[in-house]
Parts: sequence; C-alpha cells; structure tokens
Amino acid sequence: MDQLLGAIAQLFRYLLPVAGVVALVYLAILFKKVIETLKEFDKTLAIVNEQVRKLDTPLETIENVSKSVDDVNTKAREVVVETAKSLDKGSKQVKEWLADKKADGTIKENVEKVKSVANDVKDTVVEKVNEKREDRREFPVYHSQEEE
Repeated sequence: MDQLLGAIAQLFRYLLPVAGVVALVYLAILFKKVIETLKEFDKTLAIVNEQVRKLDTPLETIENVSKSVDDVNTKAREVVVETAKSLDKGSKQVKEWLADKKADGTIKENVEKVKSVANDVKDTVVEKVNEKREDRREFPVYHSQEEE
C-alpha cells in the first residue's frame, strides 16, 4: 500500500506542474480574448457616440419648434384674456350709458352714440388682436433640412 501511495504521489509530482502550465496557457488565451473584446467594445462605443452626435441637430430643431409653439400658445392666451377684458369693460360702459339714458328718457335720441361706443369697443378689440399678432411675429420658426 505504501508503494501504491508513493507511486501516486510521484505521478502527481509530475502532473501538477504540467496541469499548472496548461491552466496558465488557458488563462493567457482567456485574457487575450477579453482584451480583443474590449477593443471591439471601444470601437462600438465610438460608433454609437458618432450616431448620437448626428441626432443632436434634429433634436435641437424639435426643441426650437416646441419653444415656438409654447410662445404662440402664450400669446394666444394673452389675446383671449385681453379681448375678454375689453368686452367686459365695453359692456359695462354700454350698460351704464343705457341706464343713464333710460333714466333721462333720451335713449331713442342717442342711438348714434350707442353705435359710436360699440365701434370704439370693436376698434379696441381689433387693435389688441393686431398688437398680439405683431408680438407673435417676433418668434419666427426656421426649418432647415440637413443632407446626409
């Protein structure tokens, strides 16, 4: 039995260094493949980075269009609010005037004055709308197409 164990020990003394060398060769091959993979990964990242940079210009255009739409929306809201205020103010003036004339009994005589007040209100509304249109024209949208 001692001879058998001695022979096995002798065999492993020869096989252990060989197994170590084989393991080192496999590790070297593995590291080589990992390095090659990392080089390919760097190339892939460079290509992806280039493609992302190509998207910057269209995204910038979309951002500018979005800002223009927001500006137009804001101006439209302002026009509606100003128009509503003008109509409210004009209607209050007409009501007060009619109440005064009704109290005086001279409504029929002053029909032309009612028309004048209505025209003034209309002119005010048209003027406000035109002002807002001019403000809106301050934000032009430019479209450009990039050839690839």
